[in-house]
Amino acid sequence: MARHSLSFGPPLSAATALLCACALWRNVYATLKPQGVTAPGGRASTVGVVGFLLGGGNNFFSSNLGLGCDNVVNFDVVLADGKIADANWQEHADLHKDFRGGSSNFGIVTRVEMQTVPEPPTGLWGGQILYPLSVTDQHIDAYARSVENISSYTAGSAVTFWAYTLASGINVSAALHDTSVANHLNMTVELDEPQGYRQIWITLTGRNDARFIRATLDAQPRSIADWKVRHDTAEHMVRTEAEEREARVLLVERRRELKKYSIAQSIDVEWEYLGYADGAQDPLSTYGSDDVDLVKSVAAKYDLEGVFQSRMPGGFKISKVL
Repeated sequence: MARHSLSFGPPLSAATALLCACALWRNVYATLKPQGVTAPGGRASTVGVVGFLLGGGNNFFSSNLGLGCDNVVNFDVVLADGKIADANWQEHADLHKDFRGGSSNFGIVTRVEMQTVPEPPTGLWGGQILYPLSVTDQHIDAYARSVENISSYTAGSAVTFWAYTLASGINVSAALHDTSVANHLNMTVELDEPQGYRQIWITLTGRNDARFIRATLDAQPRSIADWKVRHDTAEHMVRTEAEEREARVLLVERRRELKKYSIAQSIDVEWEYLGYADGAQDPLSTYGSDDVDLVKSVAAKYDLEGVFQSRMPGGFKISKVL
């Protein structure tokens, strides 16, 4: 199959599409757009299809449709013995279940059949709204209330973040709006991160509680202060491989502090979202003992010699979960 290929139409229905494993979500959205549909895929256009789905797949439609992996009808997979299998609700149902968030433990996914969703003909409204730091407390409380009532508004998706900026002379006294109406493809292109820079993501989950968000915000300036003592931050925060390792150690420590706090306040959640986890984390171990045992048994069933545990790099390996 050619790179970035995607099939639409017979023998598939108008409700599903075949996605090549090597495609990026921008290829998927661009191909589906003339059909008047889209898919619950990556929120940035340069994200790869299969890696996104094997990690779960947080998307703009999650409140209504669930994670991206919940919308996969069938996985085409090459197993450790070289056989090609279909994993769906009727065939290899255990494999189909565990591929949804189970990472690279079972085989090589070459193609997925995924449910599509109609794209609003008027487009999607979205973008960024920049608020002054002085309204942080109000914003936290409002965000917590909105999450509490998310069932009343499943058509929307919001991400709130606080960012450190090196720029000087910026004084935001009121909300600055950078929003527009765009199609799904263009919306994801706007959220693409610049290429060629080092980024480190550490994930932590807590209950919908304002205290959890405030504790996270209190930790962020301490990380910046610690970093500025040792490094010149005139250009980029993390510029070398050595600095990346150092930054990871710092973030892991901050995460440990926040986890300890959330447990003490009874607002912790054990689960970690695999799609945003760092290699220093162990998200599979947070799935609960029953699901961990299931992933282990399915991995052993389809990969007797542990090919995907020891010979295939990438992803999170269930064999490392004690």
